[in-house]
Amino acid sequence: MLMRIVVSVFLLLISFSGFSQDVRKFQSTNINVNNRGENTKKETPDPTFITVNLETGTLLIETKSPEITTLFEGQMGMTISQTMGELGDQFSLTLGEHIFAHFYVDDRAMILFTRNDLHPMRWGLMLTEVAPAE
Repeated sequence: MLMRIVVSVFLLLISFSGFSQDVRKFQSTNINVNNRGENTKKETPDPTFITVNLETGTLLIETKSPEITTLFEGQMGMTISQTMGELGDQFSLTLGEHIFAHFYVDDRAMILFTRNDLHPMRWGLMLTEVAPAE
């Protein structure tokens, strides 16, 4: 009986550690926005946060940058419709029907948002010097 309880607690701890990997949060103050052919590249005073939650199937962008808010037309929470790659140092997500999010959180430290129906010079976001956020 005691062995069964110990094994159950051990398995529970392993499952909780698996869920913690389903949520990743990143931050950056360096943005490069392409909106309708207009490029804005700057360092922002407040960081932009990107939260990927595979458990709920959502991606959330938290920012005070008007350029990013305008680019996403105020839709800062998006549904993840497909994942490509494991949630590690390099992976991609399809958000809704048209948006791709590409994560290169290795030594390149960048996150890219593009669309499959518009050229990246007409619509896109690049966050550089990306770091994990708490």
